Order: sequence, then structure tokens, then C-alpha cells
Amino acid sequence: MTLIEMVIAITILAIISVLGWRSLDGIVRARIALTSETEAMRNLQLLFSQLQHDCPLIESLGAGEPRIVAYRNTVTFVRAVYEENQASRRQVVSYRLRDRIISRSASVPTRDAAKLLVDWQAAKSEADLVSSVPLFSDVEAMPIHIWFNGNTDWMNANDFPPGGPMMNEIMGLKITVNFRNNEKGVVKTFLLGAQ
Repeated sequence: MTLIEMVIAITILAIISVLGWRSLDGIVRARIALTSETEAMRNLQLLFSQLQHDCPLIESLGAGEPRIVAYRNTVTFVRAVYEENQASRRQVVSYRLRDRIISRSASVPTRDAAKLLVDWQAAKSEADLVSSVPLFSDVEAMPIHIWFNGNTDWMNANDFPPGGPMMNEIMGLKITVNFRNNEKGVVKTFLLGAQ
């Protein structure tokens, strides 16, 4: 082989190597993106599943307080807690978007109405409750819409004062989670039923 033939062969091998490396790099990047997206969807499913579990258990607090407060990326309510071989208790639960993380915080279940009211006031003032679990991160916004019995359309929860008098009449929640480059967000609707 002449020197020119060797240079041509080496050049062809270099081009093939670069093309192979680019293909492999593209596959690795696609796999990383797919894994990240799958993890995000799994966490979003966990968030919505937990909310779906909590919504049928929402109860009225009494004491002139609304049964649910939905305002500024936060949903707070009182739910019943049923555990085997124990009397039913209630706890305050709050889903909140803070620092791009949606977390679920809950008070200790109790039968003491005064303690429950203290936990309710703390949650309404955006204080963290006893246990707080991050459910979904990298969230840009969590718009909340509410539906009242007799309404024909969903209303933005931010259009009402927090804990306004109509909050007892909420029959449905529509929560949108906007994350990463997802412009429209993922929407989930929760029906609450009659009080």
C-alpha cells in the first residue's frame, strides 16, 4: 500500500468513527431524556393518586370554617383518617407548591377538635405541618380551579379571598401542574361530592 492509500483508509475510518460516536451519543441522550420524563410522569401519577385518595375523605371542620381552602398554589382541607382497630380521627392536609416543589404536609391525626383547629390555622397561614413529603419537583406553576354547585364553568381559585364564604360549596377541584417545558401542563379533575 502506498502512503496515499493509507491516508485515505485512515480518513474513512475516522469518518465512520465520528458518525458512530454521534449515533451512540444521540441514543444515550435520548435514553437520559426518556428516563427523566418517565420519572416525572411517575411522580406526577403519585401526586394525583394521593390527591384522589384524599378527596373522598374530606370533611367539614366545623367552627364556621370552610371545608377546603384553595388559593395561591395551595389546597388545604380536613380529612378523615380510618385505621384498623382505631376510632376514626381527622387531620389537616395541605398540598403546596413552594420553591418549585409540590409537597403534601399533614398534621397528626386527632380526635381533639381544639388541636385540629390549631393545625388548620397553621396550615392556612402556610406553615408546614408535622409531616411533609415532597411529591413532585421542577414545577413552574400549579393553577387551581374550583367548581361550585350550579356553576356552568370552572373558576380560578385566586379570584376569591382565601377561605371565603363560598369555599364550603366547592364541589370540584381542577389542578394543573406545569413542569419543565410543558406549556399546557397536565390537568386532573377531582370531584368532591356534597358536604
